[in-house]
Amino acid sequence: MTNVAVQSSPASRATSPARHSAPQRPAARTTMRFPGCKARHMTSDEVADYDGRFEFWDGDTETVWTVREPTGPIHENAAQALSEAMALVAAVRGSAIRCYGAMDLLLRGVDGERRRIMQADQSVYLHPARADMLSHSAMAVGENHFPNVVLEVDHSTDVRRNKLRLYEEWGFPEVWVEVPDRPPRSGRRRGVKPGLTVYVRAGDRFETGDESQAFPGWHAADIHSALNETTFSEATCAMLERLGRTLGEREGTGPDDDPLLRSQRREAFAEGMDEGFLRGLLAALPPHVVLGPASHDLGLAERILKARNVAVSADFHADLAIFGDLPLREIMACAGSAEDEDEFWQLVRASRRGHPRAAR
Repeated sequence: MTNVAVQSSPASRATSPARHSAPQRPAARTTMRFPGCKARHMTSDEVADYDGRFEFWDGDTETVWTVREPTGPIHENAAQALSEAMALVAAVRGSAIRCYGAMDLLLRGVDGERRRIMQADQSVYLHPARADMLSHSAMAVGENHFPNVVLEVDHSTDVRRNKLRLYEEWGFPEVWVEVPDRPPRSGRRRGVKPGLTVYVRAGDRFETGDESQAFPGWHAADIHSALNETTFSEATCAMLERLGRTLGEREGTGPDDDPLLRSQRREAFAEGMDEGFLRGLLAALPPHVVLGPASHDLGLAERILKARNVAVSADFHADLAIFGDLPLREIMACAGSAEDEDEFWQLVRASRRGHPRAAR
């Protein structure tokens, strides 16, 4: 579902503010409508320098549409939540997924000049290394890979009127239209209800689907729930883990291919081995077993502490007499939970106070 052609360098866009040497002219008459947006005149040179966000720019009429209401946390939450979700899926899959936000989605004319530009709220690439978008200033139709998914957040807008049709005509493979649970201050537009709609390509047309094609098994209702959470729920995390494993199975990758998860899994494995060793020894000892003179040479407590990477001083063995007749089970428990040598001896003394025979 990607569209790749011979690469050419998309027109660059500076990050400096737009320069206006003349009063603003009204937008030219056009049949296109973008509910919730306001239109004004903007030349090709001005849009090249413009560093703000907009819904759509039409080069034929030199008209740009920007959202009327200020962009707030309700609108932005969905796009940021999707980016965070992709990071978790990528970690479990074991390979990167990249979100490029509201980058330019560009259509050129036959002369190679900018003809139309859209900006989505989020653009997701399942294989960013293949797309190599970092070497381009925009995603140009016919020149670059399409995003696997673009997200449009209809908080105070309605992309179904024109923008969705443009995504369809340009050849995008999958578009999600999210209407957040909380309405804008101006209220909902008629016919717009909270929820997420998945549009997937079937031939040259979009069809609505119950689940994503890019993320098999992720249903529209679950995506909507995730994009409206400020902190991911256990259910959402479980779903993202399943998605990561499903995608990883296709590519032969997994959590151990992600550097951070690989490190954490190794650390958890080592800790689990230490804990399992300690629990096994404790379970095998009857309660009445005590530390005898023959065990002093082995320094069992010292070995347990060192196995847990707890530093032990050179005169550690000089204090072994403090054990008295303390049961070996409790000595091991102290060594298995102390974070440093001082805490170990504090735990031993506390245990002795609870055992009159050992305190003698």
